[in-house]
Amino acid sequence: MTAAPTGSAEECNSNAGTEYTTTGAVNASYYIWQLDPPEAGVISGSSTIGTVEWSPAFSGTALVKVQGADECGAGPLSDPLEVTVIDAPHPAVSGETEVCNQSAGNVYFYSTPENPDNEYFWSITGGSLIAGQGSHQVLVSWTAMFSGSISVNESSPVGCSSNSENFVVTIFDCTGIPEKELNRVFIYPNPVGDELTLKCNLGERGNAQLKIFNYFGQEVIRQEINTGNGEVNITLPTNRLATGAYSVKLISPSGKLFEGKFLKVK
Repeated sequence: MTAAPTGSAEECNSNAGTEYTTTGAVNASYYIWQLDPPEAGVISGSSTIGTVEWSPAFSGTALVKVQGADECGAGPLSDPLEVTVIDAPHPAVSGETEVCNQSAGNVYFYSTPENPDNEYFWSITGGSLIAGQGSHQVLVSWTAMFSGSISVNESSPVGCSSNSENFVVTIFDCTGIPEKELNRVFIYPNPVGDELTLKCNLGERGNAQLKIFNYFGQEVIRQEINTGNGEVNITLPTNRLATGAYSVKLISPSGKLFEGKFLKVK
């Protein structure tokens, strides 16, 4: 009988190239490796080393076995090595794919589904991360022209980690479009803690409507503001807002829309 495989008995299903070895069998000229159940992944190799590519869709218990073989056929299977396969994070970035570069003053939110105990590390090409590193949501300013990309590595407390696919964006020069700058609500500090300050020049007097929406599009704040001199400069408490991304819409007395974004942190 071929000697039982040895190797890691605990693996993340994001791992690739996990090697298992056997000391072999007498007179064997090659080896046949087996992974059970088959949906656990793919095992390859014809020597005393078998290599596993784990399936991201599988978690649970898998058995690694091997049998020696020669020109006369295959011998009996070895005793199995039991491997616990742990479900790793599978991050996927979402956000806007067509953006303006930072010279137009625009910022953008990007996120991956949240797993509260996990850690996140974001990487950006062609832009700057303004806020949110370490969380599942970030605020980004794009600095390049034509194209950029963003990705995230997510790791779990048990040590499993995965990289998302690169999320590619197309970056436009929007400086020639006046509304991109004029229709902004300036928010600081950003990210926001227990309060924020909003500034905006509406250019007209009267009552304006302030609305703040969470990441899911739910309205969380609505307030009427009197703009006696056509300008808005107010401070709002935000200590009751949940952490996450928010968008601000300020509607002037004549119905003109001004917008901004902020990230709420603990």
